Amino acid sequence: MNYLIPLEHYGKLEVRREIAEYCKNRWVALHCEKTGENGMQIMIRYRRGRPLVINSESEIMELIKSYENYRPRAFYATAHIYSRLNNREDLLDRNNIVYSSPVWDIDSKDGDWRKVIRKAQEIVSLLESFGVFKSVFIKWSGRGTH
Repeated sequence: MNYLIPLEHYGKLEVRREIAEYCKNRWVALHCEKTGENGMQIMIRYRRGRPLVINSESEIMELIKSYENYRPRAFYATAHIYSRLNNREDLLDRNNIVYSSPVWDIDSKDGDWRKVIRKAQEIVSLLESFGVFKSVFIKWSGRGTH
């Protein structure tokens, strides 16, 4: 992957704002291109022993610059929203979870993205039939949607 593409993308203010808004009170991971000794791409989940968090859009470029040697390429955030994220123990405390977002992962085995979209639409329709519609969003990632 051309490392300049993620840098250009995260350089956009609207992208950083959306990421920061979604990541608020969530445990964050920074997915990097560089691989570890095991051959797997590095995921940075902690900073100075504390869970990685993003509280503002300005922190996104700061994180990218701090870990530029690892070539950051994507941000991930938990489905859980926490009351506090000060230490590792906060992640283990179920009473610290304020909300959880249900997530469906729809991948395509044969590469037909149209099937993925149809399945996502079915799930959205079902949720809408139960009155859930304001907090539903679909994101595309690689082979499918979440």
